Amino acid sequence: MSIGPEDPDQTIAMCKESLAKNPKNVAARTRLGLAYMKKGMDDQAIKELTEVIRIDSRHVEANYALGIAYADKGMLDQALDQWKRVVRLDKNHSKARYFMGQVYWLKGMWDAALMEQRRALELEPYNPRLHLALGNVLLAKGMREEAIQAWERVLSLKPDDPDALKNIPATYLAVGKYDEAISEAKKALGIVQDPGVRLIVNNTLGFAYLTKGDYDNAHEIYKDLVEKHPANPDLKVVFGEVLSVKGDAKGAREQWLKAIEIQPENTSAIYDLGLGLAQEGKLDEALEHWKKVLSVDPKHINSRRNIAAVSMIRGNLDAAIEEWKAIVAINDKDPEAHALLGEIYVKAGKLTEAAWSAKQSLGLFPKYPRALVLNGIVHLKNGRHGEAAVEWGKALDADPNFGLLVANTVKDLISKDEADAVEKAALSSGHEVEQRAVKTIKSIL
Repeated sequence: MSIGPEDPDQTIAMCKESLAKNPKNVAARTRLGLAYMKKGMDDQAIKELTEVIRIDSRHVEANYALGIAYADKGMLDQALDQWKRVVRLDKNHSKARYFMGQVYWLKGMWDAALMEQRRALELEPYNPRLHLALGNVLLAKGMREEAIQAWERVLSLKPDDPDALKNIPATYLAVGKYDEAISEAKKALGIVQDPGVRLIVNNTLGFAYLTKGDYDNAHEIYKDLVEKHPANPDLKVVFGEVLSVKGDAKGAREQWLKAIEIQPENTSAIYDLGLGLAQEGKLDEALEHWKKVLSVDPKHINSRRNIAAVSMIRGNLDAAIEEWKAIVAINDKDPEAHALLGEIYVKAGKLTEAAWSAKQSLGLFPKYPRALVLNGIVHLKNGRHGEAAVEWGKALDADPNFGLLVANTVKDLISKDEADAVEKAALSSGHEVEQRAVKTIKSIL
């Protein structure tokens, strides 16, 4: 598709001269369109390539190039239509399939993207760019291990590919394989030279150390990054978090304040400052910071959770309920959020609302233990002791760590007398799992 090293202005002049003699010279007009594309003159390119296709609708190169021109202008649907036409004319056109896959990927149409990238790879199995694109689609589909394998194939073909070098450790970090993330990041840093990519990989390395609990190495990485990139507020935020877990509250606060000085609406820094204040017992100041976060980002769930927690501590259940209702509205597919809202409803004596929350949670995750425990509590509060025992038995079946689960759930929601009543119902039923579940709950009260 390239016009090569030629000067596009000279190419344009030559093509115009040819077209003045023969307006139907599709070779000259196609070359003219490509020269316009090389100069970034997409509108003129589209005009010329469209004319080529009017003259010869089966002109593969013009159809393909027109798709590129449309894509350059952000007209992805029109680009996709052109590349579909290309593969109808030439089913082995790997570049058109690659770009179709890229558009599907951008549109979130993962299955269609995966199909096209795999077809492109069948045609060009040794093209590292195609393996890279396949990995990106697999990652989008949540197939992280397969994505890593695709990027490893990239490196077998092109060992210094910066995208694969940064993607592999980042994906290992995302799946919780911290040792692999650290190993791959170190390997990448021994190869990659681009400063921007090195920053990303170093950040992955530092965060892997931090998440693993290796705070000394995390400290060394982020101290160096902050010194080398003093204008980057996000690095200061994470360095502050490292200092915080190492017990340096003053140093952490200084980093977060510097981040805010650079970027006044940096929600991560403002949020972390709130956490630091809360740890010092300064809840009013912490609340002000989390409310400031919400003024910038109303969908910041952790700020809402913390505000709700403070409201609970202060006995303001209505305020806590409002925050959790907002959280559920932000992410209504989260079974935990529905269950936690239901628990607060129980505390507030709003059993109808609690039952609804449990139903919503179980609708998303039918064997979610926390929702089953909640459902049992709702039955208990309504005098249905047998049904309560059944729900708790289901929760025990679903979660081997049932004791830890209920320790965080039931202590403030039911009394020993209520548990005794459920135990009687469980004994009457003769179901051993229900009896064990009730016994576990009673041991916690």
